[in-house]
Amino acid sequence: MSHVTVAQRLAEHREAFRTAAFGHQPHASLLCDATIAASNQDLEQEFRANAPAIAAAGVRQVDAERISAAIREFCQDLPFSEVLEAERHVRAAAKAIEHAEPETLISARVLHVERRARRVSVIRLLADQPLRYASGQYVPVSDHFGSRRYFFPAIPANESGQVEFHIFGETTARLGDRWLIGEGRGGFRFDPNRDNLLIAHSTGFAALRSLLLELFSQPDPPRTHLAFAAEYPGELYELASLWQIASAAPWLIVMPIVSNPVDEWWVGATSHSKPPRGLHLPQHGQAGEVLAGFGSWGDRNILIAGPQEQVQQSRAALIQVGAPPAQISSQDFTFRPFWRSSATEF
Repeated sequence: MSHVTVAQRLAEHREAFRTAAFGHQPHASLLCDATIAASNQDLEQEFRANAPAIAAAGVRQVDAERISAAIREFCQDLPFSEVLEAERHVRAAAKAIEHAEPETLISARVLHVERRARRVSVIRLLADQPLRYASGQYVPVSDHFGSRRYFFPAIPANESGQVEFHIFGETTARLGDRWLIGEGRGGFRFDPNRDNLLIAHSTGFAALRSLLLELFSQPDPPRTHLAFAAEYPGELYELASLWQIASAAPWLIVMPIVSNPVDEWWVGATSHSKPPRGLHLPQHGQAGEVLAGFGSWGDRNILIAGPQEQVQQSRAALIQVGAPPAQISSQDFTFRPFWRSSATEF
């Protein structure tokens, strides 16, 4: 019979452990998952680094004594030394977030909500002061209900505080709503002296659009090939705008790619997705596989953004034909909590 760890035992009784350790405390479910992960290894530094974000979400401290008591309750039959070690890790994590100053969140007002397709919306906001992010990064966004999500700004940070987000799926945004926006996270790794292949899956285009707009400020931008991919033609929600951008940029080539050649009835296409004359007709297939048919792209930075499955497929297809993995940088929509990594599986 295999040995059961403290983390495995707590995960097995997750709901009961959550109630015993956190009761009705705000964000109890997330705190429970973080505690289970912390019981499995030393995450003190990770908690300390993320303490401002945790505080901004409304968690300023946790009851370490109550958590320890709950761990002992559910792990009575496990080796005492292992339970003690798990408690030590959890106490260290709890102490790391005590008295943390919340990260600065900047208030922004929703100015424009535009449905580009049934599943795609563009939201424009004006912040009370300049936002802090680099092009290609994502930012935490909280609405007036306290719901926290992460979005890629679609335009570079600017002194006026204007920002644009592209959202896939339903949105409750309304004109006049107030959102709170934090500092940028993540980003792409690339060589500014190398030509580019940008692969935008769906609203992952927002991250790459911000970088694309920055290239216009350069006196001699690198050659850039942009593959804009979607499930249906009607979800190529920025195609008309891209044509306008490409017409003023001889260094930019735009290639639309769709999984399905014809829209379903519910797609809700708008004029924004209509390919104007002069633009390449959409290719059909998975974006990475289509691009792999043109070669390895080994002389390019390869930046990929979008849903995790599509990003991984494009990356794998290009590596298979010889693209250097070190030249591929990607970001997807699966924003994992900092305590979730391959090292914290149990």
